[in-house]
Amino acid sequence: MTTTTTATTEEEVRDAKGLDRILSSAGRIRILQRLSHIGEDNLTDIARRTGQSYTATARHLDQLVAAGVIQEKNYGRVRIFRLRIETERVRKLRELITEWDQSSERSLETIVEQ
Repeated sequence: MTTTTTATTEEEVRDAKGLDRILSSAGRIRILQRLSHIGEDNLTDIARRTGQSYTATARHLDQLVAAGVIQEKNYGRVRIFRLRIETERVRKLRELITEWDQSSERSLETIVEQ
């Protein structure tokens, strides 16, 4: 008799570095948007600016680090995160996010002007 187990979301993100796993969470997407626009930030500010709890943000950041999308630097108790834009796939992801956000802003401006 064989037993199969299902991987948790965290294991799936860590094991499968696919875009579908990385973008399967609104929380991770908000983190990626934040880092795409400002470069780097600490965990507490990321949590506050993305409207997530500290614990949820830390979990998402750990998953993104495991997936190779962001890099963590520790300065004592302060954890700083940044996109790993030296890799082509992350650079393209950042370009997609910033273009998407700019396009959304332009669309909103057009609606407001009407």
